[in-house]
Amino acid sequence: MKLSKIGEIAEKFWLQIPKHFSNVYLDEFVIMPNHIHGILIIKNKNVNNDNNNVETCHGMSLQNDKFSQKNQFNKFSKPIKNSLSMIINQYKSAVKRYTNKQKINFHWQSRFYDHIIRNEKIFK
Repeated sequence: MKLSKIGEIAEKFWLQIPKHFSNVYLDEFVIMPNHIHGILIIKNKNVNNDNNNVETCHGMSLQNDKFSQKNQFNKFSKPIKNSLSMIINQYKSAVKRYTNKQKINFHWQSRFYDHIIRNEKIFK
């Protein structure tokens, strides 16, 4: 498939992720017309290859407090260094900054979907 200009930018920055996160290895990925699918292998240096300790951090979004009479918002969680959320946040930010400099109209959706692959059965 021939990538669009934005697709080429997304690919360029995806391939640079391990240069910025030494604990990340890239596996398969595909750039789609309006999104990307990719497998990141995150090696936790503090854990003895125990994949059960891998977590993601979805605290980067605000949600309405339905039980409050005031329209309050939950607080942001603290970013976790080398977490999947931090890696994707940095990736999306890099692509967005680059497209802004090139005066390319581009916006990411605010969230991303993740799934932790803990074993071969889930991988297939």
